[in-house]
Amino acid sequence: LEEHVGKCLVKWSNKGELPKGLVRSNLLVVRYTADFVILYPHLAILEKIVKEVKKWLFSLGLQISKHKSSIRHTRYKHNSNDAGFTFLGFYFSHKEWRMGKIIRVANKDKRT
Repeated sequence: LEEHVGKCLVKWSNKGELPKGLVRSNLLVVRYTADFVILYPHLAILEKIVKEVKKWLFSLGLQISKHKSSIRHTRYKHNSNDAGFTFLGFYFSHKEWRMGKIIRVANKDKRT
């Protein structure tokens, strides 16, 4: 999965399809057995990544569950989804902390 997504980003970068300043190193794929999270800072590219992952999984006879999957932002509501996401029992989000600084938060099964 990580290798396939990385190859897609390299291909898009070589074609000039990535916005300026975005590179493969901005990508983070976290995988545990059949579950995974893909983090990327640009929504349009993330949507392209999801399409490529769906194609790749289909070629393996697999598919992404529509009920358990969504594109989310860690700070803001997106497509009627609340900010943040739960993965492996942990809730991940960004919170403002002291004078506008942002911190990443991972809470065990809590949305605080």
